[in-house]
Amino acid sequence: MEFTLTGGDSSLVTVKQNPPNTPVEVICDNGGCSCNNRCGLTTFEGGESSTPIPPIPLCVTLASFPGWLFLEGGNVGNWPSPDTVAFWIGGTTREITFQPAVASVSFFYASAVNVTLEAFDANNNLIASVVGPANFVPPLFDNWDPLGVNVGSNRITRIRITGNSNQTGIDNLKVCSVRRTCCKTHNPFINANVRQNANVRQQIRPSWKPYAVTKKHTSKR
Repeated sequence: MEFTLTGGDSSLVTVKQNPPNTPVEVICDNGGCSCNNRCGLTTFEGGESSTPIPPIPLCVTLASFPGWLFLEGGNVGNWPSPDTVAFWIGGTTREITFQPAVASVSFFYASAVNVTLEAFDANNNLIASVVGPANFVPPLFDNWDPLGVNVGSNRITRIRITGNSNQTGIDNLKVCSVRRTCCKTHNPFINANVRQNANVRQQIRPSWKPYAVTKKHTSKR
């Protein structure tokens, strides 16, 4: 099967195929025992090239990718995480939805046109937006720039990415949610769906207990 990201006069390229049913890589960051954000990241590694991207459990939310495709190899290089990315064919926009809502969304992009990232809440209100410049230099899509939004609370239910069909790709999608309460003892967040369907890397810190020091008294005769 042949596939390509097009930019200028780039030609068709042959894309490698991954074995079917390979888990998509997901990395969880619980933030430790603090009020820090909890985050999840997918590198898109493990997806079969040119196939639709399924919903991916991202540790703190379920991300859905309607109309998105995996792309492995091709005229793409210098990946943030080699060598699979997400892209689309047809139209200038694609959306990603999150259930439950998250506080921030970020990714790296390579594109022959400017890229606009817009975030929406559950009422379809636009709550954040940012624009990244085109970064394609022929013949390869090998320049990757970060782009992201942070609204400070768990309100983002959907993002819209505007670029161009077959000319815009993203990698290393990261989402974070804000803790509603702070913890006193470590209670690691584990998502059963992530554990079953993705490669997960977790760091677990031990809990601690206070201790008392007593002073031994002696008396003189």
